[in-house]
Amino acid sequence: MNTWGMYLYIGIFVLSVVIMTSITVYAWRHRRVSSASAFARSLTCALAILWGSLLRTVLPPDNPFTSAAFSLMMIGIISVPPAWLFFALDYSGQVDWLTRRCVLALSLVPALSIVLFLSNPLHHGFYRDTRFYQIGFLTSFSSVYGPWFYVHTAYSYALMLIGAVLLIRFAVRTFHLYRLQAWLLVLGAFSVLIPNIMTTLKISEFSYTFAGFLVMAILYGQAIFRYRLLNLSPVARHTLVDTLSDGMVVVDAQETIVDLNPAMAKLLGVDTQTSIGRPVWDLLPSGADWETWLRAPTGAQATLTLAGSDGPRAYDVQVSLFYDHWKNISGRMLVLHDITERQQAAEARERYAQELEARNAELDAFAHTVAHDLKNPLSAVVGYGMFLTSRDSRINDEQRLSMLNTIVRQGKRMSSIIDELMLLASLRRLGDVSFSPLDMGQIVAEVQERLALVIEEKHTHVNLPETWPVAVGYAAWVEEILANYLSNAIKYGGDPPEVTLGWDVQENFLRFWVRDNGAGLTPEEQTRLFTPFTRLDQISAKGHGLGLSIVRRISDKLGGQVGVVSKPGEGSTFWFTLPMPEPSSQ
Repeated sequence: MNTWGMYLYIGIFVLSVVIMTSITVYAWRHRRVSSASAFARSLTCALAILWGSLLRTVLPPDNPFTSAAFSLMMIGIISVPPAWLFFALDYSGQVDWLTRRCVLALSLVPALSIVLFLSNPLHHGFYRDTRFYQIGFLTSFSSVYGPWFYVHTAYSYALMLIGAVLLIRFAVRTFHLYRLQAWLLVLGAFSVLIPNIMTTLKISEFSYTFAGFLVMAILYGQAIFRYRLLNLSPVARHTLVDTLSDGMVVVDAQETIVDLNPAMAKLLGVDTQTSIGRPVWDLLPSGADWETWLRAPTGAQATLTLAGSDGPRAYDVQVSLFYDHWKNISGRMLVLHDITERQQAAEARERYAQELEARNAELDAFAHTVAHDLKNPLSAVVGYGMFLTSRDSRINDEQRLSMLNTIVRQGKRMSSIIDELMLLASLRRLGDVSFSPLDMGQIVAEVQERLALVIEEKHTHVNLPETWPVAVGYAAWVEEILANYLSNAIKYGGDPPEVTLGWDVQENFLRFWVRDNGAGLTPEEQTRLFTPFTRLDQISAKGHGLGLSIVRRISDKLGGQVGVVSKPGEGSTFWFTLPMPEPSSQ
């Protein structure tokens, strides 16, 4: 090699050192994820080789620092293979191997190699002889290998090969971005490994490993700055994606699966590893517009319902796009986010809001009805009470007795209104009650006794069937329904009232009805029945509008229905249904 060749040699050497040092410093300052730290450690070991080799080359053979530089170079050479393997394991996601015991076991041979190299003058087990000599203004060396050198070399190359295989295997199975990162890492490693093998085999008098480091620095620079090696590594993916509860699948431009997290694998009922490389259409369940979502030119967002072990599950579907350097779509990511609980909570809030709105409307009607229905009887009580307390001499005993009877009658009316209001309030708060077979004949008899005075006063004729069936319900509530129906039939019936009670069977329910001989109801009037606080006769002052609202609420809690059949001039038939008992309970 002539002088100009030596200058070119050392110039490229220095350039390699400068670039490699810059990349190493950058890697340490931007080690945001664990694999980036492992990458920086492997670069540091490689940098020791470069600096030691450069100093050993430019220092004179007899300079005492030449031997120290050679030692630095050898320590770097011994340390690079395990550091490379640890990085490859970390980067490819094989972190289960990076236990303390495994790391110590893999580091045992390199540690012993460093000890034997540093103590080589005592036993010559690493090098039998090492000699430095000068060629022009550069220093080279020659050595005779000892037995441990071959152990160290075989072990180091094995570690380098295993790490390369891990990265190649990972590159084949991952998607576009990680694939490019992995291939650049492998090519960079081999660009140094091949010149090192040539030096070990003593093919050249000078080592050209530094040229390999220059190539590696360029390739690693691409991985770092262009493909975000230190910002987006597979370990970050493992941390951020594999632990997600959201299902995620990534497909390439050919719609082949290149990545799949455990949550998506569980959702689809497939194995994570065996699914990589398969067409995505082989795994996605039917019943959704997957093709439209995954092939949308700008991504997509939708909702989806899938069957689950605990019932239907709702998911938010989101499709994102990946672009290559030329802005072409290189892949897509499909994410399924379980929104079942959120949807159920939203539905519960909506139901609660509707119930609250209905209750507020009922409270408004409640206040209006109570004020209206209590005003007249209360006015009568107060008015007659004032007459009685005035000691007016014009009031005779017969008039006084009539006023007292009116006060008693209006007081009973107010008491009835309050009782029904209290029943309506109790229906709001009351939880589940125990339903049982009912003796409908006994309930009807109690209702007749309860309304005996009204029946007698109105000269009402009540027709009953010969027998009553057994229904299922809650006796106190069913009695209240019949009391309301019978009371209304008497109030709004003919003169005199003719009331007929009966029953029939409708599918799995028993229908009970009360028919009157009153004026009947128009279709428009029928539509307003069973709504809160609506009177049968808005003009009449006798009804207070709570009865049918209570009937509807009771029927809802009993699991039945209410209704009316009526025509103007033909009377009305009010009915309600109750469940039939099971055959064994009759």
